[in-house]
Amino acid sequence: MWAYEDIADILVVDMAPALLLLTGFTVAMYLREPVMGIYFGVSVAIFLTVTVAMSLKYVAPPMCFQTTPTLTWGARSTTP
Repeated sequence: MWAYEDIADILVVDMAPALLLLTGFTVAMYLREPVMGIYFGVSVAIFLTVTVAMSLKYVAPPMCFQTTPTLTWGARSTTP
């Protein structure tokens, strides 16, 4: 249950305000200067895509998406 609470905290407390601000800035820029708003929105989308891709490829553990159970580095087999 702790993992769910950690993920929920990250999404709601850490990421939600930033995403709301970026969305609000994009809309405000688009209403004032449409070309700048589109440019800003595309730039934000590219930045978020690259950031998520890099964090999943380089920061996340290599076996984080593996569904079959495997031994970890410190685990030992129970068979002799």
